[in-house]
Amino acid sequence: MAQLESSIWAYAWDVLDEGVGPALETMQDRGGLTGVNIATAYHSGKFLHVHNPKRRVVFPEPGALYFSPDTSWYGKLRIKPPVWEGAHTSFWKDVREETSRRNMTLTAWTLSLHNSMIGFTYPDCSVENAYGDKLAPNLCPNHPDVRAYQVALVKDIAQHLDADRILLESLEFMPFQHGYHHEVNGVPLPPGVDFLMSLCFCENCARASERKGIDFQSLRSWVTQTLDRHFADPFSAPVELGWAELKAAMDGEFQQFLDMRAESLASLLREMVEQIRDVSPCRVAMLDFGPLFGLGPDGRRWQSGVDLDDYLALVDETHPTFYFTDLDVHRAKIDQYTSVLNGQKPMHAAIRAILPQIASPEELEEQLKPLAPHVAGFSFYNYGFIALPVLDWIRNGVNAVQEGN
Repeated sequence: MAQLESSIWAYAWDVLDEGVGPALETMQDRGGLTGVNIATAYHSGKFLHVHNPKRRVVFPEPGALYFSPDTSWYGKLRIKPPVWEGAHTSFWKDVREETSRRNMTLTAWTLSLHNSMIGFTYPDCSVENAYGDKLAPNLCPNHPDVRAYQVALVKDIAQHLDADRILLESLEFMPFQHGYHHEVNGVPLPPGVDFLMSLCFCENCARASERKGIDFQSLRSWVTQTLDRHFADPFSAPVELGWAELKAAMDGEFQQFLDMRAESLASLLREMVEQIRDVSPCRVAMLDFGPLFGLGPDGRRWQSGVDLDDYLALVDETHPTFYFTDLDVHRAKIDQYTSVLNGQKPMHAAIRAILPQIASPEELEEQLKPLAPHVAGFSFYNYGFIALPVLDWIRNGVNAVQEGN
């Protein structure tokens, strides 16, 4: 069996606070890690960093870029994100030199359509649900300004950061429930209801639908009526919808709407990958949240609009998220995903090496064992959040499952 890769996600500020050399030394020497995935663009949050030498609690600037963008595009596009204060230093050059010296891979971890800064600053770029509410953290891939920004962003990263891999996260229609701060949902939201609440009915999606002959307004009305029926009595008469009911809705017109969503994402990914390939030989990978979605796969398509038939034709690797605490569920999701993937592209399994998923080295090893026969590597979340002894768990766990296979 080939040596498994093992990488860890990290934030630029965490690495800079600790020092590029010392941080990478700790990752490699203590954790046995062969690579690091550093955020180039990120969303908001409140993070407890228990081993950061300069701060314990971090509120990252929403939607910031963690590199200094090229002036050939930055400022010319309508969307103008903030830039991290450390971006104008030699940070990325230092990281590239240190990873090369240590024979570690450098991954540019890049968020795409999950960006509350853009959504609040440019509300028309947000997903608009069937009721007309703007879901600010979720951007619509049918919006021309969103598309232009995403294409320029990844080309700049590919051209100037000299990464071995660009890992694209959230290039999808985000789920309705995603842990936004102080998020409160006081009634049951079955998977089908959550899905309907996440759908976009903005004017750009209207135009894309109408070009395909979809009765957009009638479909929107069907969604609101279905949701209203659920919200009227969500405890004793909940609305439960699976793929069969959804695809049959509106005499099959809902299926056409699903196709439109998938095509909008695939065409955006195609544009982004073309720009990356034009300037860099780096690998392109997708972070796939598919295993987490309540509706499960619809053939090879997820409720987020990601169609693996389209995506896998464009990327080099898939990085599915296996964020499960129950080992039976974990194993079932592995079986499901490997069946859907069918060995088409290398798989790097994503594991949250933090609570609530992992609380001991034994738990971590039990999570890795059923994945090991199927993967080219593991990615662990997240260097800033873990206690340093977890690096020992990672090194020992990866070595154990490597030897067992």
